[in-house]
Amino acid sequence: MKNFDAMMARLKHQLRTVQDKDVALLLGLSPPALAGRKKRGLFPEDKLRALAQRRPDLGIDVEWVLTGESADARLVMLAGELRWRAENDAERAHEATRGATAARLASARGRKTRADVHPDQPPADDAGHGLSVDEQQMIQQFRQCSAEAQAAAAHIIDVLSRQGK
Repeated sequence: MKNFDAMMARLKHQLRTVQDKDVALLLGLSPPALAGRKKRGLFPEDKLRALAQRRPDLGIDVEWVLTGESADARLVMLAGELRWRAENDAERAHEATRGATAARLASARGRKTRADVHPDQPPADDAGHGLSVDEQQMIQQFRQCSAEAQAAAAHIIDVLSRQGK
């Protein structure tokens, strides 16, 4: 219920309203249907995403409504994580050329591999035929960002690729 209330408060803020009925109507729900979802603690995420797609003029930051974290901030965080991974991958590859496998070195130094951190996720398709779960999530987050944030992320990626990281 707390999550529902927090998400509802953020959505009301984005929609510049204080009325549940206004939110319900914009989401395509009747006020009693929204009240029922509130009692069950089931926030209408699907309706929120549909509203954001249908009405881009409202400027709804879906990620912020759902998590309290803006999509722009999430994109910057993911870009930083990708940079860290690229640097780690480059370091492991360099260490592997010295005669030991990257996995043994990472283990010996107490570093966690992707499999250690995300054991429930399938490995990325290194052949380039598919995207990892993280890559799919990053694309989804990117698409939810403002044009300005997308341009900033593209710039970060461009700079990192020029540095070979």
